[in-house]
Amino acid sequence: MSEQRGLVCQTPNGIDTKIAVLLSEYSTLRDEVLQRDTALNQVLTVAGASVVGVVTIMLTYSLQLGTYLLIFLLLFSYWVFRLIEFDTLHIAKRLLELEADINERTGERLLVWETNHGLFKVSYAPRFWYAFRALLGFAVVVIGFVVVVGVAAFVLDAYAGTHIIGQIMPWLQRLRL
Repeated sequence: MSEQRGLVCQTPNGIDTKIAVLLSEYSTLRDEVLQRDTALNQVLTVAGASVVGVVTIMLTYSLQLGTYLLIFLLLFSYWVFRLIEFDTLHIAKRLLELEADINERTGERLLVWETNHGLFKVSYAPRFWYAFRALLGFAVVVIGFVVVVGVAAFVLDAYAGTHIIGQIMPWLQRLRL
């Protein structure tokens, strides 16, 4: 161990009491980060579901009102995201300090998560893009599938006389697609 800081008390299992207190704070702050991530996920889920309602308002009631609601929803979601991100970054900074302090006191690199993988190494933007790429890839596959099926139906109609398009069109018109 490097330098001693004040009186060192040992707990029954041999852990320095100061280190035990620091580990307790570390654990509490990690829980805080998880709670904030959960809150962010809940806000984004509610916002995503609300978009369906706003689009319904845009299509059936008022385009102008729906546009205002959509802008408000996006701004509110961004504001909540920034609040949670600010708090989480503040906690992450303290976690880095705790990791460094505990590792120095023990003489080993026992705690490394925030140092190696935390928000100061990979921020929310790359994490969001990573998740968004998967969603975008899924959308491309679905759209590609729909296009391929549509082209196949058109080809079958044109060359084999199956009249698939003629059978599908009334159904699509009822759905207003």
